[in-house]
Amino acid sequence: MLNYDRSNHDLLEREIKRLRLQARLLFPLEAPFLKSHGVSDSCSLWDIGCGDGSWLHLFRSAFPNSATTGLDRSPEILACARKQNPGARFLLVDEKKHFRSLACRRLQCGASAFFPAAHVA
Repeated sequence: MLNYDRSNHDLLEREIKRLRLQARLLFPLEAPFLKSHGVSDSCSLWDIGCGDGSWLHLFRSAFPNSATTGLDRSPEILACARKQNPGARFLLVDEKKHFRSLACRRLQCGASAFFPAAHVA
């Protein structure tokens, strides 16, 4: 796992660029799947390992009335996520302490469902 050292701005910028490209490529494939499985504007989403929030931004565009929460372990990358997702909630977490390496998105639409986070490296 990457640690984003504030002094290594180049590493953080490369990671953000990679995450944005990955979200733009994958979300068009994921959106129809999500819709066909009952995801709607009344959903609640926890994006665990949200990175810079690129995927979350696309999700919020497709489902604008959903309640969204992004979780990540890096305060630097969460700062980027907050900038592109005003109104979303974000939490800084220690995945070893809180999730034991769980990497998934939790969607709650009446019933709870877990989807593998394809964009998590």
